[in-house]
Amino acid sequence: MDEWTSGSTPHIIKELEVGKKYTLTETIPADGYATAESITFVVENTADIQKVEMQDDTTKMLISKVDMTDGCSEVKDAKLYILNENQEVMESWTSGDQPHYVEKLPIGIYTLLEETAPKGYIVANKVTFEIKDTGDIQGAKMEDEQAMGKVILNKTDKDTKKPIKGVEFAFCDSKGKVLETLVTDSAGHAESKNYPIATFKNGQYKKAITYILKETKTLDGYQLDETEHKIQFEYVDDHTPVIEYTLNLTNEKAPEKDTPETSENQGGSTPVSMVLMRLPYPIHQKQEITQILLFLCWLLRYQQDAWEL
Repeated sequence: MDEWTSGSTPHIIKELEVGKKYTLTETIPADGYATAESITFVVENTADIQKVEMQDDTTKMLISKVDMTDGCSEVKDAKLYILNENQEVMESWTSGDQPHYVEKLPIGIYTLLEETAPKGYIVANKVTFEIKDTGDIQGAKMEDEQAMGKVILNKTDKDTKKPIKGVEFAFCDSKGKVLETLVTDSAGHAESKNYPIATFKNGQYKKAITYILKETKTLDGYQLDETEHKIQFEYVDDHTPVIEYTLNLTNEKAPEKDTPETSENQGGSTPVSMVLMRLPYPIHQKQEITQILLFLCWLLRYQQDAWEL
């Protein structure tokens, strides 16, 4: 019967048939609105102006910026913006402790982007979402990943500078609980897994986490380095997902120790010392045990000679 595009004034229709039922239908809503439900009306037998009113509801969107770790804590102080399909900025804001509410985005496809992330977080990948033809509240979510840290070890001989393979380290939390054991390879190299750099609360960086690294086993012929290295990963920026903490460490050779001269070892190694050298102990421990045993043998022989006299 009639069709038109709405304007700033009501649309007038004349000469509709009295008593007949008509349906008013919206085919394309205005930008930022959802399509209204159709309205059925009957023309009454009167010369007065009759009115039919159709109401359009706006589109509504809640956008959450959350911590990926728990999936629910709102991340504060992230700078975000929305682009339409023509790459035009439709909305921009700084995130707070509640989801961001947006009204009147035209029906269509949009892209949510993060310009900068707050301390401790990494800029998230873009999120594509759709504004559907409904007046109901719709939602979109962007997750921020926390920056992580890892330890990189390089172990060499202090004098020769050559890499040392097979040196073991314990990577512990601040209370001494072992989180991981690291063992150097043929290049004297070892790397830890990725670990959190800090504690977070309600989507905000709170305090750097302290870790401890200590050597637990070295090779025969080397002195164990008993230094405890306290490690904190310092946040770099929102484009550095893994912070590397590098330690270049060395081991000194164990000093050679003299053994007491006895009749048993003047001509070469004794059977006792030969057996001890095959035991799985560091060389400096073997040498100490050998000296003690040889001294005891010498003392026993001396006493036997004295008794015979």
